[in-house]
Amino acid sequence: GAPQTFEQMLESDEVLENIQVKRLAGTADLDRAKMVLEKFNFVGLTEKFELSLHILQKICPVRLNYNYKRKVTARDNYFMAAILWGAAMWPYHSVTGPIAELNDKKRECYTNYAELADHEVEAVWIPFQGKKLPGWLHLPPNYAGGRIPVVISLPGLDTFKEIFVSLSNDRWLARGMAVLAVDGPGQAEARILGYTVTVDNFVQAGKACARAGTAG
Repeated sequence: GAPQTFEQMLESDEVLENIQVKRLAGTADLDRAKMVLEKFNFVGLTEKFELSLHILQKICPVRLNYNYKRKVTARDNYFMAAILWGAAMWPYHSVTGPIAELNDKKRECYTNYAELADHEVEAVWIPFQGKKLPGWLHLPPNYAGGRIPVVISLPGLDTFKEIFVSLSNDRWLARGMAVLAVDGPGQAEARILGYTVTVDNFVQAGKACARAGTAG
């Protein structure tokens, strides 16, 4: 027969359906798995990023509450959800359709994570070619002001800015450096905003990021 896509293979083979969830929770049903995994304060991934988010959305608090006794759990879940939404964007190459909604959900979860993070996280927009490149500025824990080194992170084309600063013990933040994580031209959110990949675009974007990183 005709070759199957990965998605078709998963849908046609009951053995593979949500196989990681079945291994972790003993059931392929996501609602049941959520109940089992939540008891252990753990969330397992499925082969389909969007389906695994079904679990995370149920565990994340509906609204942020700084008195919430499980604030660390909420922070971690928002971070993981943002990473999964970003990963779910990867198969879509058109700037219209599902990718825009997935990006909105990613930004919403990452913004919620930023409110609870153990260090200051600020959304930034880098002026570039009459528009703005999206980024996040991370300041090291216990930052008390003044000029410090800044690492500029431009992830590869198969990744996105949210994934390049660790949830904990980040290699740069732990050494007292700030991190400016930006989606370059044609990457992730920047593609939705109309930017495309060219060598010259990346060279110029790098210069724009460098100017932004040394401006403060």
